[in-house]
This record gives sequence, structure tokens and C-alpha cells, in this order.
Amino acid sequence: MYLQDITRTLVTYTDHVTRVFSTKDNLIQVMPWESAAASAIGISTSQLRYVLSLFLALFVGAGIRFIKGTRVRHLYAAVTGLLLVYYPFGSGVLQVAPPAVLTYLVMLLLPRHCGVLAWLINFPYLIWLHVINASGVSNNQGDLDFLGGDMVLVLKLISLAVCYQDHFKAAAQLSEFQGSHLVVALPSPLEYTSYCFGLGNLLAGPFLEYAEYSSFIQLQGVWDTAASRHVPVSVGLGIQRLGEALLFMALHVVLIEKLGWGISSHFWFRDDSYKSLPLLQRLGCQVVCGFAHQLKYYFVWKMAESAATFSGLNFSGWGEDGKPVWGRCCNVHFFGMWLSEYARDVPKHWNIGTANFLKRYVFDRVVPSSGKSGLQHLLITQLVTAFWHGVYPGYMIFFVGTVFYLNAARVIFKVEQWFPAALRRSLPWTAIKIMWTDVAVCYMAMAFVILEYGKSLEVHRDVLYLPHIIMLLLFVVGLVLPSPRRGGKKHGSSSNKED
Repeated sequence: MYLQDITRTLVTYTDHVTRVFSTKDNLIQVMPWESAAASAIGISTSQLRYVLSLFLALFVGAGIRFIKGTRVRHLYAAVTGLLLVYYPFGSGVLQVAPPAVLTYLVMLLLPRHCGVLAWLINFPYLIWLHVINASGVSNNQGDLDFLGGDMVLVLKLISLAVCYQDHFKAAAQLSEFQGSHLVVALPSPLEYTSYCFGLGNLLAGPFLEYAEYSSFIQLQGVWDTAASRHVPVSVGLGIQRLGEALLFMALHVVLIEKLGWGISSHFWFRDDSYKSLPLLQRLGCQVVCGFAHQLKYYFVWKMAESAATFSGLNFSGWGEDGKPVWGRCCNVHFFGMWLSEYARDVPKHWNIGTANFLKRYVFDRVVPSSGKSGLQHLLITQLVTAFWHGVYPGYMIFFVGTVFYLNAARVIFKVEQWFPAALRRSLPWTAIKIMWTDVAVCYMAMAFVILEYGKSLEVHRDVLYLPHIIMLLLFVVGLVLPSPRRGGKKHGSSSNKED
């Protein structure tokens, strides 16, 4: 009876919280033109408002260029950022309050342990939100919630608290990156709120370190107005990134809506026309499907990068050739993603902000001081990102699979060291590696897109689990194959390809 009482209480509490956090409660009522526009385009009003907020963020970003005072810049970033997310998500924005308030309190009251406590506060809370919102299926059906914003916020809060806790450690205990990103003073409530909401960053990310954001707002570092060279005008580059975003969205619409590569309205993997195809053609269909669904992420991330470019936040400094370098807020390199020779290069080009967080605050901190990493450290990192995305089986299938995907890249590099140099550098061998990297990730991404356990395995089974089998074979090869005696460059040293 006692357990039943607890269960009923939790259910009642969850129902109440769900009503309070509902995105349907919004002081900005849906206007007739919004309904008409959403109906004409064939999307929901929540999707329309989200897209409009992405466009409004471009003007908001440009606006901060005209503001010089630090306090006013913080206030502008916080207020506009909050309005940009409130417009599409309404009361759903209230979901940020519990973790944001609690994280700030532990930084204030328990600063030496606030990083650990921030993990214990934010991650379980995010998982709970995933459970009560079932956002993966809802998003596939066109109903948006604020979980994407919560996911970005969690990365921000944890990183900020960890960097604040780090400044109590001895310098010898810190890596070069940790030492350069210490937060030595508790941010004021205004600074904290500005970092949380800044310029609509919760719409689509990417994750950005507090030290970098603070320098941008205070016009320090590469943004220093007293420097001999100021942040260059970026209108042209901002428009270019906007154009790329629109191109990706157009391709997404054509492939999903016009050519039928989407799966939310029709699970075509069960059609006879698909089932009757040869194995490699079925695998090719999965690659096209994976590409079609990736395009929506390219769209929102390039929109966010365009806004950051207009604001100047995307500026990274000056290159050795004296030319401006942009890309601090770039979250995806299209050509880098699709032309990666090794799986371990993919995180350098896809969801870059989250990959940086995982490396700096998970992988680098679970690897022992000896610096020798193993499969178990990679598995921990991928499980963290799996639960960060949600609790659907498809996420678990995908991210656990990426452990073997990434390990396979190590083995491929190890194997090719036995090849003659001419073969290793040949175009056919490079093409084979690129093809494997792309096909394998799109095959595994079917589980990420589908989410359901049974359907995910059904689609994998359609191609006889071929990429998984290859990965397992490579895993065995890696265990028995000795390393060649001759020296070779470290794995992952292939050059980054920019779009």
C-alpha cells in the first residue's frame, strides 16, 4: 500500500507539472495569420513559431552590435533570448527554472562541490522531462516541446558549475583547457540569466563555454573594441549561412514531403517495393533516409550560426594570414561530415558543440590520469549522450552502436598501416573509407530516427545487420592484429574539411 501511495503521488505530481509546463499555455495567442500560414505550408503552428523565432534571432543578434555597455548587453541578451523561446514554447519555458535555480544555489552555497552537484541535479531532471514529455515521438508528429532548449541548458549549467568548481583545484590538477576556462567568480544573477538565455541560444544551440560568452558580452578578448583590429562586419557571411540553411530546409522538404523518404506518416520499410530490393539497394535506401532526416538539423544549426555571425559571437579571431576566422558557433560542417575518412572525425563535424562538451566534461574526466583511454571510457561517454537525447530504445541502440563504430575506425587505421604507402594514400582506398563511414552511420541512425525498439531492429534486420557484423569483425581483428613496427601518424590526424 505504501508503494502504491508513492506511485499515485508521483503520478499526480507529474500530471500537475505537465500542465504547468505546457507549451499550449501562451500569453501570445495564436493569430489568424499564423494559423493560415501554418495550414498553407503544412506544418503545425508550434513549428511555424519556432521557425519564425529562428529568423527573429538574426535581427536580435545584429542588434547587440549597437550596444556597448556590459550590463545593458547582458540585459538585452537575457530579455530577447527569453522572448525568442517564449514565443513558440509558452509556459514550457518554465522547465528551465528548477535546474537553473538549484544549480545557482549550489554554486553559491557549496562551490567546492557544485560541479558534481550540478550533474546530480540537471541530468536526472532532464531524463525525467524526457519521460513525461515523450518528445521524440511528439516531434516526429510535428508537436514541438521545449526539450531541445532544456538539453542545451543542461550542458551550459553543468559546464559552468564544473568550471567554477575547478578554480578551487591546484593548477597541477588541471588540463590546459580547464586552466584557461576557469570561472573564478560567481556570476551575478543577471550574468547567469544572460548566459542561460543569451540571444535565443536555447532555440538550437550550440553549447558555448561561459568564459567565451562572458568575454563576448564584456567586449574582451577577440571582441575587444580597444584592439587594433575590430570584429569585422559580417553581413555577407551571415547571409551566406542563412542561404545554406534555407537550401538544407528545401532539400529536406523535397526528400521528406515530396519524394516520401520520411517515416512518420508512412513506415515504408514494410512495403513490398522495398522488401523486394537487393540487399545493397535496401542499405542505400537507409542512407538516403538518414540523409533526408539529417537535413532538418543542418537547417536549424545553420540558422543559429547565421544569428551568431550577425552578432559577432561566431568570430574566432584573426588567422596567421591576417584574415578573420569565423566558426566559434558552427555546429556542423556539411562536407566535413560526408567526407570523413574515419568515424572518429565525424564528431568534429556533426553537433560540434555537444561533442565538445562530451569530450571536455565526460570523456577527458573519466579517463585516468595516465591518459590511457579504453572502450569502457568511450561507452560511458556514449551512454551519457544517449540519455541526454532521451530514454527511447532507439537512442540506446544508436549510441551503444557508435562505440563499435568508433572502435572500428581505430582498427581500420591500424590495419592500413600494414598497407604500402601508395595504397594508403590512393583515391580508391580513401573513397572506400568515406563510403563505409557514411553508410554505417546512416544505417545506425535509423534507430535514432525510428526510436521504437521493434521497428529499429526490423530495419536493421532488413539488411542482415551487415554494418554491425563488419564492426564486430573489425573489433576481433583489432584484438589479434599486432601493430606494425614502422611509425605512423596518430589516428584522427586527417585534416578537417570545412564546408
